[in-house]
Amino acid sequence: MKIIDAVAERYKQVFTWQDHMLRGMSFDEILKAVPPDTRVVGISNLYTFAFMVACEIARRIKQKYPEVIIVFGGAHPTVMTQQTMARPEVDFVVLSEGEYTFKDLLQAIDKGGGWEDIDGLAYRKGGEVIINPKTKFVHDLDQIPFPRRDLLPMANYFQAREPHGSANRLRWTTMIATRGCPYGCTFCNTPQIWQRRWRSRSSKNVVDEIVQLQKDYGIEEIHFEDESLTTNPKWVLDFARELKQRNVDIIWQTSNGVRAESITEEALDVMIEAGCTQVTVAAESGSPRILKDVIKKRLNLETVRQAVRLAGKKRIFIACYFMLGLPDERISDVLKSISLAVKLAIYGADEVVFSIFSPLPGSKLLERLIQEGKVRVDDHFFNGLTPHGDL
Repeated sequence: MKIIDAVAERYKQVFTWQDHMLRGMSFDEILKAVPPDTRVVGISNLYTFAFMVACEIARRIKQKYPEVIIVFGGAHPTVMTQQTMARPEVDFVVLSEGEYTFKDLLQAIDKGGGWEDIDGLAYRKGGEVIINPKTKFVHDLDQIPFPRRDLLPMANYFQAREPHGSANRLRWTTMIATRGCPYGCTFCNTPQIWQRRWRSRSSKNVVDEIVQLQKDYGIEEIHFEDESLTTNPKWVLDFARELKQRNVDIIWQTSNGVRAESITEEALDVMIEAGCTQVTVAAESGSPRILKDVIKKRLNLETVRQAVRLAGKKRIFIACYFMLGLPDERISDVLKSISLAVKLAIYGADEVVFSIFSPLPGSKLLERLIQEGKVRVDDHFFNGLTPHGDL
């Protein structure tokens, strides 16, 4: 959201109320934070479980300020656009990569119309929902400004100590160096959001942001939240070498997971030398049948075993993720996953996590479950779908 703020501020003055990390904000406090002369309110909705809360915030703002234009964006509205636009309090939905779509929308609002030509935008016309498909993506990610972290109470985030991964130092933050994933796993909604595209910022641009974070906030550790950071092994090597060449004293980890086949001895050596302290791989299942026929994940489990052995040899922390409760999963498949997890622990895995499968909106598996009548997408579904279910 702070990247959207940065882009929008290049166009016109944007008011952003303070993030209340740790303490939270009541609905009344949120309403009080909206200035009376506000014209547009943007609400970023990443997780499905937060959708109903986002809608309630929008409803209350609309009730108090009927003329305010409400714009939703983020992963959930992108993959559930019709359902989002069915909410009377929502005027527009910005799909997928929203930086420049949102800026174009602000310009169109100033002109009193013209959203018919805006790429990746949903709107209403004569009571009908119109969705302009997302066809244009930013080719050069370096042109996108760094997130406006100065609009956040960063000290609260340091105090929270709730990293996605295991924080080794006090002052840490998250970053995203790449966008998208080229793979088509059926449990994931990334293929619909990013259309199986993968792009990266230059290694120099990423290191520039790290250096700025160290200067402004004394950041000591970076957690990369990319969908697939190591898709291009050459990029990873270039990034690690850029850190070394510039003598940047930082530690970092791939919290969100990387492809097992990208964890080679050469890559690990360079990454460790450049400050990498943890890698994460997601086997998802120990059953080749589940991988091939159900979740369509192109993964040879031997590469997972090799990656863990190599990480153990290099003494770098490695975490492995699995899912249980997948459609068509049999007891024999579960036992294969447990067996593989035990072996990975013996090979040197520092952490093995089992989570309960959640049918993510926008995923092929949810579409299938809906068609089979096993899932009904309603408000109860949105409220009950959590981002993860660790055992």
